[in-house]
Amino acid sequence: MKMRQSSGISTAVIAIIVVIIIAIAGIAFYVFYSTPPSQTTSSTSSTSSQSSSSGQTLTIMSISGFTDSFYKAVAQDFMAQNPGVTVNVLSAPFSGILQQEQTSLQARDSSIDIVTGTPSMIGTLAQYTLDLRPYIQSSNFNMSDIIPAMQSSNGNIALPNGTVAVKALAVMSDAMLVYYRPSVWNQYKSNLKELTTWDNFIYDESYLYNNSGYYGAFIEAATAHELWNTYIDVYAYYYHNSNLGPAQPGYGILFTSRLKPSFNSSAGVNATITLARMMSAQPDLVSSYGGFNYNNFPQYYTKGFNGKNFVMAIAWLAQFSSVNKTLNGDVAFTMLPGGYTQEGGSGAAINKYSKNPELAFKFLAFALSPGEQAKMFDVQNALPGTFSGFRYLIKEHPNLASYFAQALKAVQAGGAEPHIISSTWALIPILDNALASVLPPNQATPQQISNVLQQVANTWIPIIRHG
Repeated sequence: MKMRQSSGISTAVIAIIVVIIIAIAGIAFYVFYSTPPSQTTSSTSSTSSQSSSSGQTLTIMSISGFTDSFYKAVAQDFMAQNPGVTVNVLSAPFSGILQQEQTSLQARDSSIDIVTGTPSMIGTLAQYTLDLRPYIQSSNFNMSDIIPAMQSSNGNIALPNGTVAVKALAVMSDAMLVYYRPSVWNQYKSNLKELTTWDNFIYDESYLYNNSGYYGAFIEAATAHELWNTYIDVYAYYYHNSNLGPAQPGYGILFTSRLKPSFNSSAGVNATITLARMMSAQPDLVSSYGGFNYNNFPQYYTKGFNGKNFVMAIAWLAQFSSVNKTLNGDVAFTMLPGGYTQEGGSGAAINKYSKNPELAFKFLAFALSPGEQAKMFDVQNALPGTFSGFRYLIKEHPNLASYFAQALKAVQAGGAEPHIISSTWALIPILDNALASVLPPNQATPQQISNVLQQVANTWIPIIRHG
């Protein structure tokens, strides 16, 4: 009897102990999973006032020397206004950022919340990023403040059903146009022609090369990416004077209205012949064009190449401020022949696997506010993606008002947008390498050029069908 009583007491005690253990385990489980992980980057925080996003972390990938300083400046302001939020800004060089971003997103990695890049990069990453239209609508974000040509090239992605998704927001403006040195240009102006056609450009280039002691023009033709841009600059002139367009919204001038390649045409052949003439107009440089690229342009344009300086250049506006400073103001810019520019700049998209998409959109909206947009120039020497950003800069730097007004006109112009679809990055080297095979120092007949462009188009079509 005692043994049974003892046994009953033991069972009850054991039961109580088990309940206590389970309760403790439950509490431990809750505490462990409800406590945010420790942060490796400190943020401006307040223990007395925490926002609803307190304890959250955003990570942004930016291009070093291109947008990284801007995002770091915006991140500091955003953290100050959102106590408890941490914003990490990572950076990678232009040549490597796409691979890093693509590898991360393909693996469904949530560690990077916001990816950034140029138009072709944004297009390549589009399948892994969120359509921002619901966020824009729910927050009443003012899309009309973003410069249309910049949003078209940096964020709007054409969908198979004919609609256009907003896969990124244009944060930075840029345009490819013509630089020239006023001191030299004005000296020879009576012998030069207006830059209204590419024939006139070649005439001026040749005249300056043969008579001024300068190279006529700096022409980027590296097959890494630059030849693609320069060809599009020239091709746009012939495209707009043909019956190939207008292209389907979101696709740009390298496509016909039937969503097929457009350059395998007389317009494409004429553009290739014209680019060959531009390169041949400066015989001393023919063997060097493949080494002229975005990175060494400021050095060569300001310091010269092989002991000789350049008068003109086909280059990006984003580099103008630094070049202008080095040359003590002896540089100006104008539209490409034909009165258009090539859209450039940079967009920012949200990783579809991000754990903080609402906070990420809040950051992007903050980055597009006027005062923050002005930092694109103040800390990065680049240009904002919004009208209000330009207005802010004009008010902030009245002595530069004429420059900002001219720059805004240039980035609004557009007209040479290539396209922004998910297969963009795969298409670039195919066209670049084909063009290099028929451009100087190689010689090619119009028929040979036509055949090569058709081969490129044939290669493009199955790639395009898969996105």
